[in-house]
Amino acid sequence: PVSLTLTYAGRGIFETVENEPVNVEELAFKFAVTSINRNRTLMPNTTLTYDIQKINLFDSFEASRRACDQLALGVAALFGPSHSSSVSAVQSICKALEVPHIQTRWKHPSVDNRDLFYINLYPDYAAISRAVLDLVLYYNWKTVTVVYEDST
Repeated sequence: PVSLTLTYAGRGIFETVENEPVNVEELAFKFAVTSINRNRTLMPNTTLTYDIQKINLFDSFEASRRACDQLALGVAALFGPSHSSSVSAVQSICKALEVPHIQTRWKHPSVDNRDLFYINLYPDYAAISRAVLDLVLYYNWKTVTVVYEDST
């Protein structure tokens, strides 16, 4: 019997920041590919690879160019970037070509929720709010402080 192994390339676009050698979205992307490849029961006879394109933060033109380069190679979906100006550029290209665009940034569901080619992996704001409320109720806290980072 002949065993056939299929290879699929995950394609991602990630922003770089001067003092950051790699961002967390890129690390998560690489980790996911490696984890899937290690668990041979998830996708038997299949090997995932990745092709990562890096762009400067806030460079929507470069994001568009890299998205077109990635799409020309053939993709099932495009992962990233996460900054709003770059996201909008890549999302419009993916929408026009009917290619799923996977994002990790927060987006309010009432904003352009008609886009069928948009997948957001960021937790829904209502789910986060409910989780915080559940913690407050469970521990009978009288006050709570939420510390967060806004990347904009």
